Amino acid sequence: MSSPIPATVRLEEAFRRIESDRMQGMALLNPALRVEAVGFQAHGDGWLGVLITPWFINLVMLPRDASQWGELAPARATTESFPLGEFEFLVGRDETLGAYKSCTLFSPALEFTDQEAARNAALAALEVLYAQPIPAEPPAAETVSRRAFLRGEFRRQPT
Repeated sequence: MSSPIPATVRLEEAFRRIESDRMQGMALLNPALRVEAVGFQAHGDGWLGVLITPWFINLVMLPRDASQWGELAPARATTESFPLGEFEFLVGRDETLGAYKSCTLFSPALEFTDQEAARNAALAALEVLYAQPIPAEPPAAETVSRRAFLRGEFRRQPT
């Protein structure tokens, strides 16, 4: 099985370039954060992890085989399934990175005091995403005594 490292290196490089070329001077930048790819692992036909930037923290999917995602149109919504449920991702495209999919976790990311706090939030989000949902307990059935039933008290609505 291949590694996500080459793809995450390209992802970080692309978003560092975006930060230096297009994001300078923007009020929504958190100066305590830097571009970092966190927790990438295989998911479906891609690599899934979290991208931390000074302006957002997003779930990001990168293709394992770029040719499979070549026809995805930018800004198109796709649905990805996880144990926690289904999430909508938007397709993005970068001139050097190619196609990728992202799902916003925090935007802007101003509430984070440092990179470690952002990294911990990213790892916690991935953990929750892959956690098996706990089945909901069925509502407890109200027991009605035989006498109450015969009096028709089962029909009364609480006030």
